[in-house]
Amino acid sequence: MADETHGEELQSYTNLEGWVELTVSSHERAIDLLVKRIDEAAQGALEEDERQDLLYAVQEICENAREWGNQGDASRKIRISYCIFEGEFVLKVQDEGEGFDAKAVADPTANPLDAMFRRKQEGKRPGGYGIHMVKKLMDRVMFSDKGNVVLLSKNLRRGGGGGKSMFS
Repeated sequence: MADETHGEELQSYTNLEGWVELTVSSHERAIDLLVKRIDEAAQGALEEDERQDLLYAVQEICENAREWGNQGDASRKIRISYCIFEGEFVLKVQDEGEGFDAKAVADPTANPLDAMFRRKQEGKRPGGYGIHMVKKLMDRVMFSDKGNVVLLSKNLRRGGGGGKSMFS
């Protein structure tokens, strides 16, 4: 199945029981399509504040995949797989980039001024709070060893949230 909006294509596949995989190009409008699709899936599963946290995290991780992982190359793809379990919403985001060492990303809130100067010295734009914010908003955030795959998990409060989890 493919959705067409503003010239961007969103490819959607169901591969494993309950899992949906979405693939788009590394273009800002395509990321908006991904976030919209995740929002639709989360509508009945999450409370409003949980849904907003999830959407912020997905937007941030996908923007990182586009900008840093795929280097803004629109020919490279971003893939999101997601599944809603009884007790949690789990997503996997993957880009086609070289990856990075997630352990080397310092918490910018520990010393914001130092973080700002370090980013400037590295030739990066202002910012650097995205991964830190995602870690605060989600219940689990895990990076692959290569650093081009991120696994995100949000526990569900609706219906008790004590059901089956991918991690239990």
